[in-house]
Amino acid sequence: MGSGYAAGSQTFSASGTFTAPQGVYAVTVQCWAGGGGGGSDYTASLSINRSGGGGAGGGFAQSVLTVIPGTSYTVTVGTGGGLATNGGDSWFNTSGTITAYGGYKGNNVTNGIGGVGRSGTGTTNYTGGSGGNDGIYEPGSGTIYWNAGAGGGGAGSAGNGGTPSGTQQDNNIGTTGGTAGSGSGGAGGNGGYATTSGGSYSNTTNSTSGSTMGGGGGGKPYLGTAGSGARGQVVISW
Repeated sequence: MGSGYAAGSQTFSASGTFTAPQGVYAVTVQCWAGGGGGGSDYTASLSINRSGGGGAGGGFAQSVLTVIPGTSYTVTVGTGGGLATNGGDSWFNTSGTITAYGGYKGNNVTNGIGGVGRSGTGTTNYTGGSGGNDGIYEPGSGTIYWNAGAGGGGAGSAGNGGTPSGTQQDNNIGTTGGTAGSGSGGAGGNGGYATTSGGSYSNTTNSTSGSTMGGGGGGKPYLGTAGSGARGQVVISW
């Protein structure tokens, strides 16, 4: 790493530029990607409204990379995905140098399938948790609960993001987002729900957004609001 430099680090919560300090010839780069947004409640192929799947958590990648003192390098920080939008990738220099991949969006194909988590191209990689599918709970009282899928947890620097609990056809109304990956991963957003009785929808609870870094958003319940994915981060240390 050379001599005559002071140890340090720089954290990017948005895209920017890193200039290698004098005397520094190698840096450790850690990338957290953005989480996927919750899926829509509308299934075009069936022309019906249900509940969307949850977005997946963003991945994590880390490598030690060679740099040239005084040289500037592009730093790209993945944004969180909005409604039915993938989370953004995070990388250093170019996407071919090191990349943490954003979580895939939740979707509404065949009734609300959750997005898939991905990892990255670093020496160390962890994967974001996949989002949950929607589910239907019929307690037998004539009321139907339409559960949206919860978001997957964002990967951390020391572990994969968790997958949601209670996302299938059960009585877990308002399904719980995936746990955060250890090492600054973000938890996934919870899934909201709608109810219907006699063909009339009511009592909608909105889904929530994922937590920083990289948590996936809960899917959109009918008449309600989907959660957004959380942003990523890049930390460079020497």
